[in-house]
Amino acid sequence: MNVWEEAKQVKLSIGKGIKPGFDCWFDERISRSTKREIRAFMKWVQVNYPIPVELQVDFCYNHFLLQRNHKHAYYLFHYESINEYPNFNKQDKLPIIYLPVRTEHCNIEDVIYSFVRAITWYYAWICHKPDDYEISDADVEEVFLKYLDYKQSSRKKKS
Repeated sequence: MNVWEEAKQVKLSIGKGIKPGFDCWFDERISRSTKREIRAFMKWVQVNYPIPVELQVDFCYNHFLLQRNHKHAYYLFHYESINEYPNFNKQDKLPIIYLPVRTEHCNIEDVIYSFVRAITWYYAWICHKPDDYEISDADVEEVFLKYLDYKQSSRKKKS
């Protein structure tokens, strides 16, 4: 089962002050049209998949990020293990995604694909997968293609 679908079945006990959904920051240099596309994707995610524990996302104006080993990354997902799983009540332990957004050398679909991949890690975290869990490329592709189908069908309806 796709980890995005699996996460729909997870029942977490979430403390007060922990809100569901995305909490995002955009670098001011990111274009309005790019922000609009990303927000449309986040809205689609929230309609189709739960975000039970606030997911912070920092959209950085970079081509890539550097991992601790100095390798290039197209997203970083930082999280703390949920020691009292399925109870989550630590406001200071919220997961965060860092996502570079520079569309001069790539297109918005590349950015969305990286975002899908990063959110897949979030859902693996929600499902309490072990730290050595490997995300499935098929899971990422499946969700990415669902979104592209939705986006294409939305455009047809507007025409």
